[in-house]
Amino acid sequence: MIDVVGIVFAVLVAIGGIIGYLKAGSIPSLVAGIVFGVLLAIGAYFNSRTEPIPLIQIILLVVLGTMMGFRWVRSGNFMPPGLITVLSVAVLIWTCVMYRESLPFVTKPKELVDAASEKIETSTTVQ
Repeated sequence: MIDVVGIVFAVLVAIGGIIGYLKAGSIPSLVAGIVFGVLLAIGAYFNSRTEPIPLIQIILLVVLGTMMGFRWVRSGNFMPPGLITVLSVAVLIWTCVMYRESLPFVTKPKELVDAASEKIETSTTVQ
């Protein structure tokens, strides 16, 4: 399954960096937008594989959302830091829900049942 949401968000971040440069002449916006856009696209690629690896994109979304969240609070302007913060959180939630089976820190229901039955077997054999 292709991670369309991740790819679209990566493109929007890169375009946002380019627009920031064109409107304000901000080279940091250009560099950050393109770097984060490319890295998010790489994360979307890894999510699109047969065995998805969503942790890459999750880490990038947390970093981007945190950085832009601090800028939003500091400046008080919703555009663009507030928008990127809100979109980062939305894509982060979507990624966690869509790829929950591939997350290394999520216990799968079958593993919970196996662990519980082992505990029961151990406690009944000890008595």
